[in-house]
Amino acid sequence: MPGFLPLPTVAPIFSYMDSAAPDPPLFAHDGRFWLPIYTQPLHERRLFNYLTERAIPSYLPLLKHAGYKTVRRGDRVYRYLTETLRPMFKGYLFACLAQADKDTVWKSKSAIRIFREGTVDQRQFLEELTLIRRCEVIALEQKVEILPNLVPGTRVMIASGPWEGIYGVIDRRQKPLVFTVNLEIMQQAISAEIDITQVKLIEAM
Repeated sequence: MPGFLPLPTVAPIFSYMDSAAPDPPLFAHDGRFWLPIYTQPLHERRLFNYLTERAIPSYLPLLKHAGYKTVRRGDRVYRYLTETLRPMFKGYLFACLAQADKDTVWKSKSAIRIFREGTVDQRQFLEELTLIRRCEVIALEQKVEILPNLVPGTRVMIASGPWEGIYGVIDRRQKPLVFTVNLEIMQQAISAEIDITQVKLIEAM
């Protein structure tokens, strides 16, 4: 887990998917709080760019989505399979805000709601953001799905493979098994199929 050290300067936090951006770790910043921001529809990237331009640490996790693009050439119509990057959590991004930064967020006209500091435990939230970043990287090679609700079940830790060290729940009724990571603060979950022959499971205490 990242250390909780104040940084002498504030540097933007970029998404893994931005190939032109650095990938610094998620840290606590002195006098700032990491908070979810609920955005206007389709304003996640706009707000992310707006905050980044103003040196406000921000994180917008992205997922690959496959779809078809239709192109017309003369009398013929062609369909191409393409991949696009879309926000992992529709309508949300995360930013590390000082009190004065909230006015900046509202001036963007892209935000609907900023979560209150008292409702977000910073240590737990940083752990979940770090987990989201790991899932974002895994999603480059493996399909993952975002679920709108938490999933009950016996909590286990995966002890090997790309999900190593991550806690979640296993649905043993499905083959291949479905591994789900619950995000308590977001009240959502990240789900993916796993090959039980390739991982070792440890039941969490």
